[in-house]
Amino acid sequence: MRILRPMIFAVASLCVQAETTPDWKITAEPASKLRANFDTEMKIKIVDGKGKPVAGVEVELVLTMIDMDHGEHKTPAKMTSPGVYEGKANFFMVGGWNLEVRAKKGSQSKAQKIKIDVKE
Repeated sequence: MRILRPMIFAVASLCVQAETTPDWKITAEPASKLRANFDTEMKIKIVDGKGKPVAGVEVELVLTMIDMDHGEHKTPAKMTSPGVYEGKANFFMVGGWNLEVRAKKGSQSKAQKIKIDVKE
């Protein structure tokens, strides 16, 4: 039984080092009108719980269609200023989409899904 206690402590320590969910607020907005089958610049803003911009985050945009299974379409977003990231999204069909913003910085990561309706 004595041997198990250090092992349990070691496993618990590893769990503490796992990724944590930060208090970030993630928003996304298109830079222009949304149109099916055209690249659209998406502006992603990430701020912490105090409203301060979060810089140096790896950001990925992941598109999935809500009513049809076309898989995931991923594209990176790059930081253009502290807390502001831009990437291109191509909503290739009219309809409802999920834009999932996946953000990671060090051991912290957060994903935010945003529903988008492409009408034309």
